[in-house]
Amino acid sequence: MLSPMFLLPLVSALLVGAIPAATNRTTEAGEAAITDPTAECTPYDYPPLDALTANFPPNW
Repeated sequence: MLSPMFLLPLVSALLVGAIPAATNRTTEAGEAAITDPTAECTPYDYPPLDALTANFPPNW
């Protein structure tokens, strides 16, 4: 039987190709699926943190 440490990169590589262009960037696999350098640096929102922004002063 193959080791999980061997299978994980293989399965991850297969899944990265299956992720659509409008991927969920809040997961490691979603971020890894982005191959365009410009898209990698595009800001995005993370809903759990967005819910907390009202508790802090505004950005300056």
